[in-house]
Amino acid sequence: HLVESDMRDITYKDDFDAAVSFFTAWGYHDDVENQLVLERIARSLRGGGRLVMDIIHRDWLMSAYTPKDWLTLRDGTDVVVERRFDPIEGVNVVTHRWQGQNGQRIERQHRLRVYTATEIDHMLRSAGLRPTAWFGGFSLEPFDHTSRRLLVIAERPP
Repeated sequence: HLVESDMRDITYKDDFDAAVSFFTAWGYHDDVENQLVLERIARSLRGGGRLVMDIIHRDWLMSAYTPKDWLTLRDGTDVVVERRFDPIEGVNVVTHRWQGQNGQRIERQHRLRVYTATEIDHMLRSAGLRPTAWFGGFSLEPFDHTSRRLLVIAERPP
């Protein structure tokens, strides 16, 4: 069966054949909590179970990084997007600003820890998972330094 849950609240042990994390759903916490999430996922998998994780690839992000730009929503609202990347912490802070229908200024911000493949490899292994395949996206193209996405399959050893 399928379970939808907050990844920080995983309490299962040896219950699942697979876990998935798509579209950079992982990385919104600090390094300690992100590592704990991986450890909980590993514990929830049966021996031979797999984690399929898709995140943005830090090397690609840095090659295409734009500190400021804008986008237009379907309703015609223009949104200013400002980004600030801390290369030591590996954290990207993105702020969206726009004017609401009543003229009020609206601001939303999110923070994402953006990892390198080397860091992900280390974190998965520390959690007790063994990476078995690396891809550059859902089409399963080979992963390299120019890949926009990092899709890794990791297995809990039997």
